[in-house]
Amino acid sequence: MNILFLTQYFPPEVGAPQNRIYEFAKRLKDNGHNISVITAMPNYPIGEIYDGYKGKKLVIEDYNGIHIIRTSIYATKDKSFCKRLRNYFSFTL
Repeated sequence: MNILFLTQYFPPEVGAPQNRIYEFAKRLKDNGHNISVITAMPNYPIGEIYDGYKGKKLVIEDYNGIHIIRTSIYATKDKSFCKRLRNYFSFTL
């Protein structure tokens, strides 16, 4: 079965949501499913796009057998409501 995850957070970022989604996807893959993930460029928790992803609009990669499509996102270190909202909405576009 082909399964698509849509999530703003995914490794190499660290955190509970990232780990849960990765482990779930990995177990499905290990059971014979084709897994793809659409996610944002890694930027959590520092609020800055990680090295290797900066300046790119789209990155397609394989992460331990999981097909990953990374899209651009408005990353900010500013924790104000408006900046965080802009961050969340930029992923949805």
